Amino acid sequence: MKARLTVRYLDGLKVPSDGPRHVEIHDESGQVPGATFGVRVSRETGRKTFFVRVVLPDRRRSRLTLGSFPTLGLAEARDKARRIVASVSDGGDPAGERREYRQAPTVEDLADLYLDSPRFAGLSAATRRQYKQAIKSEVVPAVGGIKAADIGKAQIAAILDAILKRGSKNQANRVRAAASVLFSFAAEREIVARNPVADLKPPSKERRRERVLSEAEIRRLWEVSSEDGLVVGSLVKVLILTAQRTQETARMRWEQIEGDTWSIPAADTKSGRAHSIPLAAEVFEVLEPLRKLSQEWVFLSPSRRGSGPVRWMGKATVRLRSECGFDFRLHDLRRTAATGMANQGAAAETLSRILNHAPRGVLAHYDLADREQSVRRALFRWASHVQAVLSGQQSKVIKIG
Repeated sequence: MKARLTVRYLDGLKVPSDGPRHVEIHDESGQVPGATFGVRVSRETGRKTFFVRVVLPDRRRSRLTLGSFPTLGLAEARDKARRIVASVSDGGDPAGERREYRQAPTVEDLADLYLDSPRFAGLSAATRRQYKQAIKSEVVPAVGGIKAADIGKAQIAAILDAILKRGSKNQANRVRAAASVLFSFAAEREIVARNPVADLKPPSKERRRERVLSEAEIRRLWEVSSEDGLVVGSLVKVLILTAQRTQETARMRWEQIEGDTWSIPAADTKSGRAHSIPLAAEVFEVLEPLRKLSQEWVFLSPSRRGSGPVRWMGKATVRLRSECGFDFRLHDLRRTAATGMANQGAAAETLSRILNHAPRGVLAHYDLADREQSVRRALFRWASHVQAVLSGQQSKVIKIG
C-alpha cells in the first residue's frame, strides 16, 4: 500500500479490523531517496511505527525500525531515514551497528567489569571500599541502564549536582574521583571514546578540618559512648585512645592482637602498608568485654543479622553528636589524639609512625628500635592522660581545644 505521508494523514490513519496483523504504507513523497520509507500499522493496537528499507553494499536488504508516531514526528523519522541511507552509501551497515550497540556494555556492566578487574584488586582495601561504595550507591543507580559509550559530562555533572544538593560536598568529590577512574578504565579498553569525567573539576573545595576536642568534650563523649551500646561505644573509645582510622579499627580481628600489639595487614590499611600499634592497658580494658561477642571480629556488627564487623558509623555518629550536644566527626578523634600526643612532646616522626603516614627523607631510615619505643611511649602516655581526664584530674601537661 502506498500513500503520500503527512502528519494529518497519519493522525487519521486507521486500518480494517480484518486481514494481516500489520499493514505497511510506503511513502510516495520521495523525501527519502534511495530507500523505502514508510509506516507500519498494527491492526490489534493501532500502533504506527516508522521504518526504512535499504540495500546494503553486498546486495543484502536491511529493514530498520525508526520509532513510533507521534512520539517520533514524521519530519524526524524522515531525517533518521536519510541519515541511514547516507551511512549505507558510505559503506556502513546500520543493522550491524545496531546489533553491536545493543551488545555494548551499560554503565552497570562497566562497573561490574571494573570491580572484578586486577586493576581494582590492586588498590588498597580502603580505596576499594570507597570506590565501590561511590560507584554502586551513586553512579549505577543514576545511570546504570545507559550505554557506557553514551555517557557524557552532562550525566556525570547531574549526579554530582544531586549529591551537592543534599549537602554532601565531600561525597561529591569522592564520587567524581571514582567515576573518573571507572571511565578511564573504560577508555583504555575502548569501551568509551574518552573519559567524560576528565574535564569536570571537583565539585567542591574541601577545607582541611582542624577540629580538636577539648578535655571536657572527650569526657562527655566517653560518657555518652558508654551508654550507647557495647560495640559502638567501645569502638569510639578505642579511636580516642589509639588515633587510628575508623574503618581500619572497625575491622580489627582478635587474631591480629599478640601480646600488647595490634598488627594490621597491608591489605586492610588505607596506605597499603602493614601497621603495628602498641595497645595500652586502658585499651585492653575497653576491649575485654567484647570477647564474649565473637571469636573473630573485635567489633562485631550489632545488627540482628550481623556476622561481620561494624561497617557504617554514620547513624551512630549522628546519634552521639545529638547526645553530646556538640559537633564532631569520628576522624576528629584521630586528630585530637595526635594533637594531644604532640603537645605531650611526641616528635613528628613518632606521630607519622602512629598515624601510618608514608615516611619521607631521613624519617624512612629512623632507627627501628628507637621508633618502636617512641611510638609505645607516646601512645601509653596519651592513654594515661585520657584516663586522668576521665577521672576529672587537672592536666598540667596538655591543653586541648
